[in-house]
Amino acid sequence: DFRGLLSVRDAKTLEVLGELPTWGTSPHDCILLDDGCTMVVANGGGLYQQGAMPNVCYIDIKTETMIDRVDLPNPRYNAGHLAITSTGDLAVVSAPRDGLGPDLHKLQGAVTLVPKGKPPTTMDRPSSVTDRMKGETLSVAIHEPSALVMATNPDGNLVSMWDLQQLKLVGTL
Repeated sequence: DFRGLLSVRDAKTLEVLGELPTWGTSPHDCILLDDGCTMVVANGGGLYQQGAMPNVCYIDIKTETMIDRVDLPNPRYNAGHLAITSTGDLAVVSAPRDGLGPDLHKLQGAVTLVPKGKPPTTMDRPSSVTDRMKGETLSVAIHEPSALVMATNPDGNLVSMWDLQQLKLVGTL
């Protein structure tokens, strides 16, 4: 069952205290914002054939209501790991969706950039770099002063660096 729920547990005993809906399917990563009231959840979307769109939902944890939702533009990628700036810029890294084939580590992962107030853009250029983003794009971090996003692709032996505001590649390692 890929139903989107987060278990709320006692930190010492791990006893389940409740559940928080994620307003999506197959949740993966989550971040509690500094306000202490908003949980941001990457919902992977489950199996590709099931049609649930990968998304990132902003949830009021007190009322369990969805505040905002960002749908990823390409259904071939899940919503995996997140990085968020203090001003609300978002970076999402992804793996190929389950159900695309048996060799997911050979398919491309992705980086999607969402400057605050703008639509999400999955980076697809230059192809000389994005074609190397094999398997899961795994880790992501944002350097706020420079608006530089860094993402790793272990299967592609690649670290890519992206300008969050200009939506372009800055460099690779």
